[in-house]
Amino acid sequence: MFVYLSMIEDDYMRERLTSIYMKYRNLMFYAADSILHNEHDAEDIVHDAFVIFIDYLDRFDDKEYNIKPFLLTIVENRAINLWKRQRHFGEQVPYDEEIHTIAGKSENIGLEEAIERLSPEYRSVILLRFHFGFTTREIAKMLRKKEGTVTRTITRAKVKLSKELENIRKELSEI
Repeated sequence: MFVYLSMIEDDYMRERLTSIYMKYRNLMFYAADSILHNEHDAEDIVHDAFVIFIDYLDRFDDKEYNIKPFLLTIVENRAINLWKRQRHFGEQVPYDEEIHTIAGKSENIGLEEAIERLSPEYRSVILLRFHFGFTTREIAKMLRKKEGTVTRTITRAKVKLSKELENIRKELSEI
C-alpha cells in the first residue's frame, strides 16, 4: 500500500486510494485467482492493476460506481494475458470461461446482456472504450498492447456485440 501512496502527492487522493484499495483488493484478488489459480500471480496482477489505476484516479469522481468495473476490467485482462503467456510457455494452467461478469447481472435484457455475453477480451475493450470513455491509445497503454491491436479488437468486439444484440432480439421475438 505504501508504494501506491508514495506515487500520489495529494492527501485527499491518498485517502481516496486507501479507501478504494481496502474496498476492492479482495475482489480483485479473487477475480485474478479465479483465472490463474495461483495466489502469487494473482497478487502480482492486483498490484499491477493498482499501479495502472493510479494514473486514472483523477478521472473518477467521488461516486465510485465506475471504479469496480474499471478495476475488474484491468485485472481480468492482465490475468488472461498472463494465463495465455504461461500456457504458451508450456505451463498447464486451467482457465474457466465462466469467470465473473464485469458489468453484473441485469434484470433488463438488451445492451448490457449482449455485453455480458461477449468474451472477456471483447467485453473489456468495449467497456473501457465506450463506458469509461478511454481513447484507444490509453487502452493500449493500460493493457500493454499495441494501439493497432486494440483498434482491431474493438472493431471485432463491435461486430460480435452486434451479433449478440441480434440474437437477443430473436430470443425476445420468440417469447
